[in-house]
Amino acid sequence: MGKKIKMELQEKLYKPVQAIIVHRSGSNYYLESCDIKDDLSFGATQPLMKETIVNIMDTMSVDVTDRLQFKGPIPKNVITVRNTPGNTIVAWTTKPQIVNMSFTKTVGLKDITAPLPRLLWVAINNKLQVFAMKSTKLNKLYIAPFSNLSSNGVVCWGTGKWPKEIKYYEDYIKGIELGFWESKFSHQMKGITSKSKTDLHQLWKSLDNKNQFPNEELLESPATEEIKKLLGYG
Repeated sequence: MGKKIKMELQEKLYKPVQAIIVHRSGSNYYLESCDIKDDLSFGATQPLMKETIVNIMDTMSVDVTDRLQFKGPIPKNVITVRNTPGNTIVAWTTKPQIVNMSFTKTVGLKDITAPLPRLLWVAINNKLQVFAMKSTKLNKLYIAPFSNLSSNGVVCWGTGKWPKEIKYYEDYIKGIELGFWESKFSHQMKGITSKSKTDLHQLWKSLDNKNQFPNEELLESPATEEIKKLLGYG
């Protein structure tokens, strides 16, 4: 995904739309505003409106701990970030990897060490959606083969812990992943269609101590277009 996505991410984070001009005469001040065009040139000036001032003050009044930031350069696996008062969206991918998975006693599976497909994680405030991917492209998403997910990727958080009092995106992402893997996978959610071509629990049983997830087991997600639009790739 590389430089293109990184540039798109930076554009989504901040786009100049308005400038404030301060005039001073002795101890008196007069404020004007002007729109900033797409080519970054200034439009006509006009008196600064009270509504604009209120919106600016509302944004500045948000505690800094509610506005996440990166520790350094944006990690290459982060594909979308939007953080406004009361609404945070962070999306990132993880490469195929091997993890430890725990199951509840009702499932009848022992804990395993198994390979995963490439995953797309979408955190919207305190809700998480997870999808599988066969490549680095977002043109087609697949149902993540985990029991505690709905067919549109929404995670039933269960015993997992959502990260709190976080100031940095890197810690936010790490905390979500840690909470997801520390929770125990249980039975399939009611009313949910298949998550893989093979019975899901039989699939994980067969993958214990294997090195690569069989991508041919993945089923297409019905939420692909919705997620692409949400992340700005529709």
